[in-house]
Amino acid sequence: MADGQIVRLKELLKNFLMSQEYVDLVLIYSREGNLITKFGKVELETNQAEESSPDHLSLSDIVEKLLVRLRQEYTMGHYGSGSFDTPNNRVCYFEAGPTAMLLCICDFYINLDEFFPIAYLIAEKAAQILEGSFVLENNSLKIPILNFHKGFNLELDRHPSGQAEPIFDHVYHKHHVRREGESISIHKIIVLGSEAVGKTTLINRFLSREQTQDYRPTIGVAISTQTYFIQGFKEIAINFLIYDLAGQKFFKRVRRDYYQGANCAIIVYDTTRKETLDEAINVWYADAKKELGDIPYFLVGNKIDLDAQREITKEEGQEAANQIQCEFTEASALENINVQDTFNIIGIRLYFKKYPLE
Repeated sequence: MADGQIVRLKELLKNFLMSQEYVDLVLIYSREGNLITKFGKVELETNQAEESSPDHLSLSDIVEKLLVRLRQEYTMGHYGSGSFDTPNNRVCYFEAGPTAMLLCICDFYINLDEFFPIAYLIAEKAAQILEGSFVLENNSLKIPILNFHKGFNLELDRHPSGQAEPIFDHVYHKHHVRREGESISIHKIIVLGSEAVGKTTLINRFLSREQTQDYRPTIGVAISTQTYFIQGFKEIAINFLIYDLAGQKFFKRVRRDYYQGANCAIIVYDTTRKETLDEAINVWYADAKKELGDIPYFLVGNKIDLDAQREITKEEGQEAANQIQCEFTEASALENINVQDTFNIIGIRLYFKKYPLE
């Protein structure tokens, strides 16, 4: 493996660990059980590799046994992702493409419903790095700050392991999200927001189209397609059908015709224009909610690159998102901050929402 790949993986794991209060250690293993790289809280705090303390040796023994079990399950089918409870930690595992797996050693306080979407995103980034398809110009090693509303629930309880007894030494297999052999789904995403908030630029950045600072309003609707691969597997595809709906008031009657069949709504406001947040909640969300009901909604504050002109704080955006119980993040379409990851998180969210039950 090239040194550059290890450097990128190491930076990715470091950023991941820094973003997660209740994660102590993250490791990437090959399918054969060989350690590729790791990063832990000890390294973060001391800039030194982890020492082999008695607790660490005990954990290493547990991890080795879990790896053996996961390799056995992989030979029988597709093990996907899940979690184990050990006497002192919660261990979460995620496939990272066809050649690797991501293991996360966590505290019991961790909220798995909020942790899994981010971990899936990290697994997909790791898979891209390992296969050499990670393009920094259109992606990022940084971890998006995604705020979940208080009622958010990924419904992991729908995915029990089915094993009530410990698998060894007081270690229990709690969750198991099985990966199907092939899963291709189409999801319609509508992108809403007032005129000139940056919806089209946001979508173009996600599609890796050339950016321009010249503003040209969308005429009615613009439709684009893009594909996202869950955990880096080409056979698990989320096909986005993205409807960029015009923000001008005179398109209001036509807009509602395009709402039908939407699986998710992204509502965009401009952090430099106070009125656009009010409109996002009282006009765009209210209109979509009336037509579409309880689909997932994501509130996105755009143009954070214009910090000197900011009129809406991050806290105000979060408070608004809490009021309507939707996920929230901030982004810069122009500087490609949080754009790709926001759409990918939406793909992961929809993957779980539509995931077939056993």
